Amino acid sequence: MTKSEYLSQQLLTYIGNKRKLIDPIEREVIAIKDALGVATLRSLDGFSGSGVVARMLKYHSHVLYVNDMEPYCDCVNRCFLSQPDEPLLQQIQEAITTLNSIHHEHEGVICQEYAPRSTDNIQPEERVFYTRENALTIDTIRHMIDRYSPQIRPYLLASLLVKASIHTNTSGVFKGFHKKDGVGHFGGKGENDVTLRIKRPIVLDMPIFSDQDHPCDVYYYNRDILEIVSELPMLDLVYLDPPYNQHPYGSNYFMLNTILENQAGKELSRVSGIPKDWNHSDFNYKHSASQSLLDLLTSLRTKTRYIILSYNNEGIIEKQRLIDIFNTVGYSWSLREIRYQTYRGSRNLKQRDNTVQEYLWILRNTHVN
Repeated sequence: MTKSEYLSQQLLTYIGNKRKLIDPIEREVIAIKDALGVATLRSLDGFSGSGVVARMLKYHSHVLYVNDMEPYCDCVNRCFLSQPDEPLLQQIQEAITTLNSIHHEHEGVICQEYAPRSTDNIQPEERVFYTRENALTIDTIRHMIDRYSPQIRPYLLASLLVKASIHTNTSGVFKGFHKKDGVGHFGGKGENDVTLRIKRPIVLDMPIFSDQDHPCDVYYYNRDILEIVSELPMLDLVYLDPPYNQHPYGSNYFMLNTILENQAGKELSRVSGIPKDWNHSDFNYKHSASQSLLDLLTSLRTKTRYIILSYNNEGIIEKQRLIDIFNTVGYSWSLREIRYQTYRGSRNLKQRDNTVQEYLWILRNTHVN
């Protein structure tokens, strides 16, 4: 497994995924290593999401802390950031082979709530996130995973979550599913390559792992970032990629938690089946985002030498307000601006500009040596 493959494959299909920006982020990480005169860092990825930045940081760190408040993110981190030994690798491979080969006939929460009874005869009131066949595959594999030891489970679950994020009848988020004439329809109004991706049978892959040439101890958190800062030791680098708009990951990707927990949440919405009890982040709201960032950066003043903050020009917190926050807390800063193609797949983003300006803020902590 090469580094390039590790940073580009078996990632959750995820809006805000930093895969396309990983090279400029890595350049800043290397510059910070050079400034500190160290070969490897003590790092934190505070909003890990898909985990792609954490994967990259593993190549530059001897200690890595990763955090995300979403359980599905914690699951994929515990899989893809680990370094299983040969006996464990063999057990994982045997389990993957078994799960792919069994007859998929168990009806669970995905069959019951999120897929039609028949792929070829969809009824008006049915939710259509998955084909009937893939729903049976997800439910059966998820049911069987609980029979494996806790040591094996995260690898099997993560592989299932990645495939469930890919072969779904959506344009990237689970707020809704494709329809035609008001009824669920695979691929929506047009039959195209998207339909092939949606209908392709789910088959688990053997997870991939890093090949860095030094050991890296990884510590996992699944909490609000503001809750864990006091527990952290002194770090060299903190990478922050907080939610920047009003579209919360907790509801956009509720399906991944539903599969992980193997049960529907509370009080499902009528059309999409989104549970009411999804995680909320203060960074998603205009009235609280600025204060939350101020509180976070203030709490990190005694915890890290450098911070890389990802944000962009569409964010709730405007550029000048970000600068004001940095100055208030007492960080010296520099800015790298990167223009890249935007995601416009979902209905409420059709009017979005074709490109967005990504801000990479490099903050140096003047409160520590």
